[in-house]
Amino acid sequence: MGKIDFGRHSDDYAEYRPGFPPSFYQRIDAICRIDGSRSLDLATGPGTVALELAARGSTVVGIDISAEQIATAQRVARARNLRESAHFIVANAEHTSLAANAFDLVTAGQCWHWFASAAAMADSKLPCSRAA
Repeated sequence: MGKIDFGRHSDDYAEYRPGFPPSFYQRIDAICRIDGSRSLDLATGPGTVALELAARGSTVVGIDISAEQIATAQRVARARNLRESAHFIVANAEHTSLAANAFDLVTAGQCWHWFASAAAMADSKLPCSRAA
């Protein structure tokens, strides 16, 4: 199978792909308080999860291997006035090059099956990885 280019549809994802319901974020908040947290969103795409976490008070870094997805996430962050709390970089989930223990929360919405799971967990940047 050839490489899949999610970046070709970044704007469509941002506009038409539904996000998660409020109960999803309430569940996360019950595990790790979102407000005041430092979050990492793996394979952020157009920033759907990252931007909602930022809107709920987290400082978020969203990563994606697609520069087009990152550009869309940055555009949506500007439009939602979330540029101060949501930052986006091109990076690989298995090798983020981010500091260890830099985050309180790591999310991966609808994308875990694309990763080498063991490598992504090892590079999760949490002091202790905990799956919810």
